Amino acid sequence: MIQASSQQHATPARRFEVRLGHIRVEVQADTMHEALVQARQKLSNEFPRLWDMIHQAPESRFNVQPVE
Repeated sequence: MIQASSQQHATPARRFEVRLGHIRVEVQADTMHEALVQARQKLSNEFPRLWDMIHQAPESRFNVQPVE
């Protein structure tokens, strides 16, 4: 029988501010990379016409900063 483990992440999610040009979103993630992935998804949902640009932009175009 397979048991599901109910362990939570060792580190709690932190808030990050992610900028792409003049566009800014805040996301909760465990790492900066995860924040970037979530930000791409959130930006794509908010700006569907920019989907190609958002997903093709290199990581260097994004500014990811933790929010204190």
